[in-house]
Amino acid sequence: MRPRSRTTTRPRKPGTMLQRRPHSTPGFGIVRVNSSRTRGSSPSGGDEQSWMGAGYAGVVEQTPQAQPVPRPEWFALPRPGSHGVEGKVLLDSANLVLALLRFGPQSTIDEHPAPFPIDVICLEGAGLFSVGGQAGRLRASERVQWPAHRAHRLWTEDVPMVTLMVEHRGASRGA
Repeated sequence: MRPRSRTTTRPRKPGTMLQRRPHSTPGFGIVRVNSSRTRGSSPSGGDEQSWMGAGYAGVVEQTPQAQPVPRPEWFALPRPGSHGVEGKVLLDSANLVLALLRFGPQSTIDEHPAPFPIDVICLEGAGLFSVGGQAGRLRASERVQWPAHRAHRLWTEDVPMVTLMVEHRGASRGA
């Protein structure tokens, strides 16, 4: 079954309506269509202007604008106890941080806890991780989640590695 379109009027031109068509990308899918609805044919039968209120702008759909990422260039991870690791911050919002981490051979991020859960996804290469003192291997196409408040570590031996780190800052602060 096809989803039904929602129709919204906008007082720009009498007899013109906007129709929202289902679309997978937010901010897209608005098209102007002709309509038999004219001024004075509001659902209540009154004047369209009074039905919508003076100065009503209607539903405004804006085309999404490209935004720069917070730190697009590789930078040395400034964490004490870490070496040979570079990062790029792709998104830094109140609830979510996305960062690429690039490890050279024999690189490490020291063991430390975080107050939020973290997903680490290995995109290239291989390395090792530990959570709460328990170590494991991480290879390309694998991921691991570090629970909030648990000490974790990530490092490489002889093979470089690139990871995507997802910090869920808005997640529950429980252990």
